[in-house]
Amino acid sequence: MKKEKLILYTAVLLVLLAVVEFFLVHKHHAVFALENFPGYTAVFGLLATVVLILVSKGIGHSVLMVREDYYENPAAEPAHEGEAHHD
Repeated sequence: MKKEKLILYTAVLLVLLAVVEFFLVHKHHAVFALENFPGYTAVFGLLATVVLILVSKGIGHSVLMVREDYYENPAAEPAHEGEAHHD
């Protein structure tokens, strides 16, 4: 039970520190108008992550992936030099 209380008190302390920081720490002047909206950085980070995942999946599918039967189909394998190709 002692460990659970320590975790709970730590979580409460972190939330209180975040609230104090929100009201007491001076924010920088926004460069873009969107930066003035609350939660802008969270939404921006989420959208940037989604775009990053979609782009990486597109690259992976177009460059790295091979057909499902790539290793099962002997016609897809290039013939080695000096070896006869048996059907």
